[in-house]
Amino acid sequence: MSDMHVSDTNACNFANLNTDRAREQRTKSRCGMRETQRSARRKQSQILDEVVERLSLGNVRSLLISKLSRGYRQRVAIAQALLGKPKLLVLDEPTNGLDPRQIIEARELIRTLSRELSIIVTSHILAEMERVAQRVAILLDGKLLSVHTLGAQGAKTRLRVRLRAADEAAVRSHLDSVPGVNIIEAVPALGIYILDSANGTADAVRVLVHGGFEVEEVSPTGSGLEELFLRLTEEAAR
Repeated sequence: MSDMHVSDTNACNFANLNTDRAREQRTKSRCGMRETQRSARRKQSQILDEVVERLSLGNVRSLLISKLSRGYRQRVAIAQALLGKPKLLVLDEPTNGLDPRQIIEARELIRTLSRELSIIVTSHILAEMERVAQRVAILLDGKLLSVHTLGAQGAKTRLRVRLRAADEAAVRSHLDSVPGVNIIEAVPALGIYILDSANGTADAVRVLVHGGFEVEEVSPTGSGLEELFLRLTEEAAR
Protein backbone atom coordinates (compact mmCIF):
# COMPACT_ATOMS: atom_id res chain seq x y z
CA MET A 1 0.00 0.00 0.00
CA SER A 2 2.88 2.28 0.78
CA ASP A 3 4.43 1.71 -2.68
CA MET A 4 1.11 2.41 -4.29
CA HIS A 5 0.84 5.69 -2.44
CA VAL A 6 4.32 6.76 -3.56
CA SER A 7 3.48 5.88 -7.18
CA ASP A 8 0.31 7.98 -7.13
CA THR A 9 2.25 10.90 -5.67
CA ASN A 10 4.91 10.69 -8.39
CA ALA A 11 2.24 10.52 -11.06
CA CYS A 12 0.57 13.59 -9.61
CA ASN A 13 3.86 15.50 -9.51
CA PHE A 14 4.61 14.48 -13.11
CA ALA A 15 1.17 15.67 -14.22
CA ASN A 16 1.68 18.98 -12.42
CA LEU A 17 5.09 19.36 -14.10
CA ASN A 18 3.56 18.81 -17.54
CA THR A 19 0.80 21.30 -16.75
CA ASP A 20 3.35 23.89 -15.64
CA ARG A 21 5.41 23.38 -18.80
CA ALA A 22 2.35 23.66 -21.00
CA ARG A 23 1.28 26.81 -19.16
CA GLU A 24 4.79 28.26 -19.59
CA GLN A 25 4.77 27.45 -23.32
CA ARG A 26 1.37 29.08 -23.76
CA THR A 27 2.57 32.16 -21.89
CA LYS A 28 5.70 32.39 -24.03
CA SER A 29 3.61 31.90 -27.16
CA ARG A 30 1.22 34.67 -26.17
CA CYS A 31 4.14 36.98 -25.33
CA GLY A 32 5.74 36.17 -28.67
CA MET A 33 2.52 36.91 -30.50
CA ARG A 34 2.13 40.19 -28.66
CA GLU A 35 5.70 41.20 -29.46
CA THR A 36 5.16 40.26 -33.10
CA GLN A 37 1.98 42.32 -33.16
CA ARG A 38 3.75 45.29 -31.53
CA SER A 39 6.59 45.01 -34.05
CA ALA A 40 4.10 44.86 -36.93
CA ARG A 41 2.26 47.91 -35.58
CA ARG A 42 5.54 49.83 -35.25
CA LYS A 43 6.46 48.91 -38.83
CA GLN A 44 3.01 49.92 -40.11
CA SER A 45 3.25 53.22 -38.24
CA GLN A 46 6.69 53.85 -39.72
CA ILE A 47 5.47 53.14 -43.26
CA LEU A 48 2.46 55.40 -42.69
CA ASP A 49 4.69 58.23 -41.48
CA GLU A 50 6.95 57.84 -44.53
CA VAL A 51 4.00 57.93 -46.95
CA VAL A 52 2.43 60.94 -45.22
CA GLU A 53 5.73 62.80 -45.50
CA ARG A 54 6.31 61.84 -49.14
CA LEU A 55 2.87 63.06 -50.16
CA SER A 56 2.93 66.17 -47.92
CA LEU A 57 -0.18 65.13 -45.99
CA GLY A 58 1.07 66.05 -42.51
CA ASN A 59 -0.99 69.23 -42.21
CA VAL A 60 -4.26 67.39 -42.99
CA ARG A 61 -3.50 64.09 -41.26
CA SER A 62 -6.07 64.60 -38.50
CA LEU A 63 -8.88 65.70 -40.83
CA LEU A 64 -11.69 63.56 -42.18
CA ILE A 65 -11.44 62.80 -45.89
CA SER A 66 -14.84 64.46 -46.40
CA LYS A 67 -13.26 67.73 -45.23
CA LEU A 68 -10.40 67.60 -47.75
CA SER A 69 -10.19 69.30 -51.16
CA ARG A 70 -10.29 67.13 -54.26
CA GLY A 71 -6.55 67.50 -54.69
CA TYR A 72 -5.85 66.20 -51.20
CA ARG A 73 -8.33 63.37 -51.68
CA GLN A 74 -6.32 62.31 -54.72
CA ARG A 75 -3.18 62.35 -52.58
CA VAL A 76 -4.84 60.26 -49.86
CA ALA A 77 -5.93 57.69 -52.45
CA ILE A 78 -2.37 57.46 -53.75
CA ALA A 79 -1.08 57.22 -50.17
CA GLN A 80 -3.37 54.27 -49.49
CA ALA A 81 -1.99 52.51 -52.55
CA LEU A 82 1.62 53.17 -51.50
CA LEU A 83 1.17 51.63 -48.04
CA GLY A 84 1.61 48.18 -49.57
CA LYS A 85 4.89 49.26 -51.22
CA PRO A 86 3.76 48.31 -54.74
CA LYS A 87 6.11 48.02 -57.71
CA LEU A 88 3.35 49.18 -60.08
CA LEU A 89 0.89 52.03 -59.50
CA VAL A 90 -2.16 52.53 -61.75
CA LEU A 91 -3.74 56.00 -61.79
CA ASP A 92 -7.03 56.59 -63.59
CA GLU A 93 -7.53 60.23 -64.69
CA PRO A 94 -5.40 61.57 -61.79
CA THR A 95 -5.88 65.24 -62.78
CA ASN A 96 -9.62 65.03 -63.44
CA GLY A 97 -11.54 67.79 -61.62
CA LEU A 98 -8.44 69.48 -60.21
CA ASP A 99 -7.73 73.20 -60.39
CA PRO A 100 -4.57 74.45 -62.21
CA ARG A 101 -2.41 74.47 -59.07
CA GLN A 102 -3.54 70.99 -58.08
CA ILE A 103 -2.86 69.72 -61.61
CA ILE A 104 0.72 71.01 -61.42
CA GLU A 105 1.17 69.39 -57.99
CA ALA A 106 -0.25 66.07 -59.24
CA ARG A 107 2.06 66.22 -62.24
CA GLU A 108 5.12 66.76 -60.04
CA LEU A 109 4.01 63.97 -57.70
CA ILE A 110 3.75 61.52 -60.60
CA ARG A 111 7.21 62.50 -61.85
CA THR A 112 8.68 62.03 -58.36
CA LEU A 113 7.05 58.64 -57.77
CA SER A 114 8.10 57.41 -61.23
CA ARG A 115 11.73 57.45 -60.06
CA GLU A 116 10.94 54.67 -57.58
CA LEU A 117 8.22 52.55 -59.22
CA SER A 118 6.43 51.99 -62.50
CA ILE A 119 3.29 54.06 -63.06
CA ILE A 120 0.49 53.55 -65.57
CA VAL A 121 -1.71 56.61 -66.08
CA THR A 122 -4.96 56.42 -68.02
CA SER A 123 -6.27 59.70 -69.39
CA HIS A 124 -8.10 61.30 -72.30
CA ILE A 125 -6.08 64.50 -71.89
CA LEU A 126 -3.20 64.05 -74.34
CA ALA A 127 -1.48 67.28 -73.31
CA GLU A 128 -1.12 65.93 -69.78
CA MET A 129 0.33 62.67 -71.10
CA GLU A 130 2.96 64.64 -73.00
CA ARG A 131 3.98 66.33 -69.75
CA VAL A 132 4.35 63.27 -67.51
CA ALA A 133 4.74 60.15 -69.66
CA GLN A 134 7.78 58.54 -71.23
CA ARG A 135 5.72 56.20 -73.39
CA VAL A 136 2.10 56.41 -74.49
CA ALA A 137 -0.09 53.48 -75.53
CA ILE A 138 -3.06 54.50 -77.69
CA LEU A 139 -6.14 52.30 -77.42
CA LEU A 140 -9.46 52.33 -79.25
CA ASP A 141 -12.38 50.11 -78.19
CA GLY A 142 -10.03 48.04 -76.07
CA LYS A 143 -7.55 47.44 -78.91
CA LEU A 144 -3.94 48.58 -78.80
CA LEU A 145 -3.20 50.78 -81.81
CA SER A 146 0.30 52.00 -81.04
CA VAL A 147 2.96 52.53 -78.39
CA HIS A 148 4.58 55.93 -78.87
CA THR A 149 7.81 57.00 -77.14
CA LEU A 150 7.88 60.61 -75.98
CA GLY A 151 11.10 62.59 -75.75
CA ALA A 152 13.21 59.72 -77.03
CA GLN A 153 16.73 60.26 -78.25
CA GLY A 154 16.53 61.05 -81.94
CA ALA A 155 12.90 62.13 -81.69
CA LYS A 156 11.97 65.18 -83.68
CA THR A 157 11.86 68.61 -82.08
CA ARG A 158 8.92 70.89 -82.76
CA LEU A 159 9.08 74.63 -82.47
CA ARG A 160 6.45 77.34 -82.79
CA VAL A 161 7.83 80.48 -84.43
CA ARG A 162 5.88 83.72 -84.75
CA LEU A 163 7.13 86.37 -87.17
CA ARG A 164 6.00 89.94 -87.73
CA ALA A 165 4.69 90.91 -91.18
CA ALA A 166 6.59 88.16 -92.96
CA ASP A 167 6.03 87.06 -96.56
CA GLU A 168 5.24 83.32 -96.55
CA ALA A 169 7.17 82.63 -99.76
CA ALA A 170 10.25 84.35 -98.36
CA VAL A 171 9.97 82.44 -95.08
CA ARG A 172 9.71 79.09 -96.87
CA SER A 173 12.62 79.99 -99.16
CA HIS A 174 14.91 80.70 -96.23
CA LEU A 175 13.83 77.62 -94.25
CA ASP A 176 14.31 75.37 -97.28
CA SER A 177 18.01 76.14 -97.02
CA VAL A 178 18.20 74.52 -93.58
CA PRO A 179 18.80 70.73 -93.83
CA GLY A 180 16.26 68.55 -92.05
CA VAL A 181 13.80 71.33 -91.19
CA ASN A 182 10.19 71.11 -92.35
CA ILE A 183 7.23 73.44 -92.00
CA ILE A 184 4.45 71.14 -90.84
CA GLU A 185 1.90 73.86 -90.16
CA ALA A 186 1.62 77.52 -91.14
CA VAL A 187 -0.79 80.36 -90.44
CA PRO A 188 0.77 83.14 -92.57
CA ALA A 189 -1.88 85.71 -91.62
CA LEU A 190 -0.68 85.47 -88.01
CA GLY A 191 2.95 84.87 -88.90
CA ILE A 192 2.91 81.48 -87.13
CA TYR A 193 4.99 78.54 -88.36
CA ILE A 194 5.39 75.14 -86.71
CA LEU A 195 8.79 73.68 -87.53
CA ASP A 196 9.78 70.03 -87.31
CA SER A 197 13.39 68.85 -87.23
CA ALA A 198 15.36 65.76 -86.24
CA ASN A 199 18.48 67.87 -85.68
CA GLY A 200 16.99 70.70 -83.64
CA THR A 201 15.66 74.02 -84.87
CA ALA A 202 18.34 76.45 -83.70
CA ASP A 203 19.72 76.72 -87.25
CA ALA A 204 16.26 77.56 -88.58
CA VAL A 205 15.81 80.42 -86.11
CA ARG A 206 19.33 81.68 -86.89
CA VAL A 207 18.58 81.72 -90.63
CA LEU A 208 15.37 83.67 -90.10
CA VAL A 209 17.11 86.28 -87.93
CA HIS A 210 19.98 86.67 -90.39
CA GLY A 211 17.42 86.91 -93.19
CA GLY A 212 16.00 90.05 -91.60
CA PHE A 213 12.76 88.54 -90.27
CA GLU A 214 11.41 89.95 -87.00
CA VAL A 215 11.05 86.95 -84.71
CA GLU A 216 8.47 87.78 -82.03
CA GLU A 217 8.17 84.38 -80.38
CA VAL A 218 9.95 81.04 -80.28
CA SER A 219 8.49 78.30 -78.09
CA PRO A 220 8.50 74.49 -77.97
CA THR A 221 5.27 72.78 -78.94
CA GLY A 222 3.83 69.32 -78.52
CA SER A 223 5.35 66.05 -79.68
CA GLY A 224 2.61 65.45 -82.24
CA LEU A 225 0.67 63.08 -80.00
CA GLU A 226 -2.67 64.64 -80.95
CA GLU A 227 -1.95 64.23 -84.67
CA LEU A 228 -0.85 60.63 -84.09
CA PHE A 229 -3.99 59.86 -82.09
CA LEU A 230 -6.27 61.33 -84.75
CA ARG A 231 -4.51 59.52 -87.57
CA LEU A 232 -4.52 56.14 -85.84
CA THR A 233 -8.14 56.35 -84.70
CA GLU A 234 -9.28 57.49 -88.14
CA GLU A 235 -7.43 54.63 -89.82
CA ALA A 236 -8.88 52.13 -87.33
CA ALA A 237 -12.42 53.41 -87.94
CA ARG A 238 -12.28 52.79 -91.70
